[in-house]
Amino acid sequence: MKDSRTNDMNLQKRIESVLKKNQARNTMKNFIKNSKIKLEPLKYISIMTTSVCTSNCVYCPYPYAWTTKNPGYMSDELYQKIVLDIKNTYPGFGGHYSYQNGNEPTADPKFIERMEYFYQQLPNARINFPTNANLLTPERSKQLIDLMLRYEDFNDGRIHYGILVHFAGTDKESWNEIMGSRYEYEDVVHNIQSLLKYNNQRDNIIPIDIMGYHGADPHGSTLFDMNEEVAYTKENLDLWFYDPEDYEKHLRSLFDGIAPYSWNTMLFQNRAGDLRLFDEWRGNRQVREIGPDNEFTCARFFDGKGLHVLYDGSVTVCCNDWQKRNILGNLSTQTISELFDSEEYKEFMYMGHGYISSPPDFICKLCTDMQAIQDEGMS
Repeated sequence: MKDSRTNDMNLQKRIESVLKKNQARNTMKNFIKNSKIKLEPLKYISIMTTSVCTSNCVYCPYPYAWTTKNPGYMSDELYQKIVLDIKNTYPGFGGHYSYQNGNEPTADPKFIERMEYFYQQLPNARINFPTNANLLTPERSKQLIDLMLRYEDFNDGRIHYGILVHFAGTDKESWNEIMGSRYEYEDVVHNIQSLLKYNNQRDNIIPIDIMGYHGADPHGSTLFDMNEEVAYTKENLDLWFYDPEDYEKHLRSLFDGIAPYSWNTMLFQNRAGDLRLFDEWRGNRQVREIGPDNEFTCARFFDGKGLHVLYDGSVTVCCNDWQKRNILGNLSTQTISELFDSEEYKEFMYMGHGYISSPPDFICKLCTDMQAIQDEGMS
């Protein structure tokens, strides 16, 4: 009899526990459904018009990304819909617009045409144009520079990022090893030289920044305050880990005397598991706690400041969601206002800030990119 009463009491406790959990879950769902996020003005947007990239960089997840496994191009109709939606939702939009989201912008044969349409509809916007320069031929450089100068006032006192050239390594061998380009080193160097020359002819108005990624220690030390040794899969690590001073010497030997340019390097960074240097990483290792006791913020996407759109209209959390884990909506069927007011968007924002709990594999718990930005002084 006693055992029977004990079993009944245990069952009752389990039922009460389930009911409390369901009540809490329903309360949270209602809170998310009926709440409003105070959105900040849109500061930047990236629209991937093609999934194609012409490099295979060691620090990039491109070979494993969803877009590589599902290649495609954005239709003209969808691109125009998104641009007009930005125009209607944010009249006078003057933020930054990037063509890159794990792809190469110049691989879109219509990139000049699309850029001009964006400028025509949003003349106050500032375009950030990253490229590996593989396809940036002298003729294309001329078209790009002429277009940007026609629409942007680079002397208006605002920050204009201009053209960002990804060019890593300290010589031909290390460039080939790091960038994994499908094109010849000499041809890419010629493309960059032609870009600088034509910009010089136009009075060097457009900022051109050449950037390389590098490591800190060739013998397996740490990345971004992780304080743990890691095993690498490559034998010739010394090619990947170089001193920024050697990088500067390499650039000077190729481009000095042609036209002014700036340069910088960034450390390899694990952006939600994308770094292919690791044997065991693969995006499954938690690097931070986020939750009610550990609130968090990230400049990449929070509260409507940024918008990252794939070629099919899907809106990802940020440029680091290369596995397409967290889709917040789709601008082929939604407006931006509908997206930001959706339960999916609000729930992710609350989890991202740590206002509510999130699963162990929540993407922001796996990413050191924000730490890398802070460490490099780029936040």
